[in-house]
Amino acid sequence: MAPQKTDEAMAHTMQHSPEYYLQIEDNLNVLELTRRVYRRGIENMLSLVKKVWYYNPPRHLDQYSVRLLRLASEGAQEQPGCAQFLANILKRLVPRAEAGDRLSPDGSADQEPNAWGIPVASPNKPSLTMIHVRQRLAIAHNLRKEKKEKPVLHTEDKFELLKTPYTPTRTTFPHSRYRVQLALIMQLAGIIGNRPAALLAVRYRHIKATLLPDPEGGEQPRVLMEIVFHHTKGYLGEKDANEAETAAGASEGGKMAERPLFRRCKNSVEGIQISEEHALADTTLRPQMTNLGSITGMELPTGPYTFRHGNGQALDNSSEITDAQRNIILQHHNSSVFQNYASRYMPDTQAAIGGLRPQTALIRAVSGMSRTIDPRRPRKLNLAQQAEVDRHPEVRLLHRRLKSLLQTFRDQKRSIVSMKGTLLYSHYRQTYQALRNLRRRHEKALLTEIKERYKKEQPVIDIQR
Repeated sequence: MAPQKTDEAMAHTMQHSPEYYLQIEDNLNVLELTRRVYRRGIENMLSLVKKVWYYNPPRHLDQYSVRLLRLASEGAQEQPGCAQFLANILKRLVPRAEAGDRLSPDGSADQEPNAWGIPVASPNKPSLTMIHVRQRLAIAHNLRKEKKEKPVLHTEDKFELLKTPYTPTRTTFPHSRYRVQLALIMQLAGIIGNRPAALLAVRYRHIKATLLPDPEGGEQPRVLMEIVFHHTKGYLGEKDANEAETAAGASEGGKMAERPLFRRCKNSVEGIQISEEHALADTTLRPQMTNLGSITGMELPTGPYTFRHGNGQALDNSSEITDAQRNIILQHHNSSVFQNYASRYMPDTQAAIGGLRPQTALIRAVSGMSRTIDPRRPRKLNLAQQAEVDRHPEVRLLHRRLKSLLQTFRDQKRSIVSMKGTLLYSHYRQTYQALRNLRRRHEKALLTEIKERYKKEQPVIDIQR
């Protein structure tokens, strides 16, 4: 904040008596002042949890869906069940709540905060950290405890991905702009390494194009495109805008300046068109990248962070970039954060120990995703496998229940749309969604099983040939 002029500051001070400032000092809430500042979605979630926890005991968890958690994180407090869902989640993640301990609305200083920074009435015992909570939940619910694979996309891997969208027989998009957008996002993610939220928030006013004389003395000027990323992670405090310099581009003024660079589709009377105001959603980008990697034949799923991991790995291996510069580019608080991005493949330690020349190209090929490309790998279930899912007892039970509800509609000579707002329609929607979700779970489990079987059996078949 810029300092006021001396005269203005003096005039402002003279307006209040000494008692006024003493009262401010007495009313100062140090806990509130030093509390970490989160983004709006997390703040909404925390406030909802605290509000319900103070006045409503948690009840049954199974009747709520994960969709409610997403709605609550977006501030949809009016959605039925959101608050109760969050309260039940908190009950599951804070074991002391089972003993009847409740939160105090005043948030007094003698209470210890839990993992969310919410004070819990347990002054004699230390609060659980999130890692302890995760350990308890993993044991109680028989969850996998191994670390999730963090694939790294090198430049050559990105080249393989970029070829796929321009093969019309292999990929389809609702609008031709999506193909160009996806290619540009992958290029920027690999070159700049920004998080997906920062990429999708870019508007035309954040882009500046400049013509520069060729530093090597050529006759043609060089085109410099600068992109300023404002939507960077800010939970550690205010950060400098992340600037990147890359290929050519231009933007217009006025309304065009506020228009998102990457935009979503919308339905209109003229067909599918690109929206002028709404940016491409992260929930649209991630499935597109995952599907693209699957079509290319890569074994591990691709996503925005695979490009970020590859960018961080390249920066770390470069002799031209220091650790401090790498932290600024990746928006990391310190170098220890980069440990989560480092590839599990180490340099050629055998060559280092034996005094040999390192096989850098081989190690790079081993750590990349191109080596996993196999176009023969199953991507989706065939008709026979889908029929196997439909024959599952749980799926058949829900399918019969859904047919019974539809028959009730026919007996009453009513359409599904005309039954909206009735209890029967609510039962129909719940059954339909339950059947759809159950089929997806079984399809995913069966496809995973088929891929694992292919991974074990196909190499043996290839060798025997």
